[in-house]
Amino acid sequence: MDLVFAEREITRVLYRYAQGVDRRHFDQIEECYWPDGRDNRVDGSIVDYVAWLREVLPNVETSTHQYTNVLIDVDLASGTAESEAYCLNVSVFADPAAHGAARLTTVLRYLDEWHRRDGEWRILTRVVVRDWTHED
Repeated sequence: MDLVFAEREITRVLYRYAQGVDRRHFDQIEECYWPDGRDNRVDGSIVDYVAWLREVLPNVETSTHQYTNVLIDVDLASGTAESEAYCLNVSVFADPAAHGAARLTTVLRYLDEWHRRDGEWRILTRVVVRDWTHED
């Protein structure tokens, strides 16, 4: 496997994650992580993380995740990688009165550790950093 192919496969998983969240395809979101993976937004497993998304996303009428800068460092010998992906997220709330805003714009950075197992790249650990938010 060459470096360019590995970077492309990792980028594709990032895109599938964003599409999964925006389209509420929860199985697709879960498939972006290894079963023993972690996401810092919940204290628990990836199953717990997806369960949390199932609770919070119905409050969001629509959302979009758009990646800008994506930097991936791959170690082919160990089958590991690290990435930092900037993400612009806009969420429109179904009930603005309940949330105090109609729209939330957030700039995030996804700091991911990747592992390649059985020829497939998935996220092992994700740390989400919010750089700024704006409510309308």
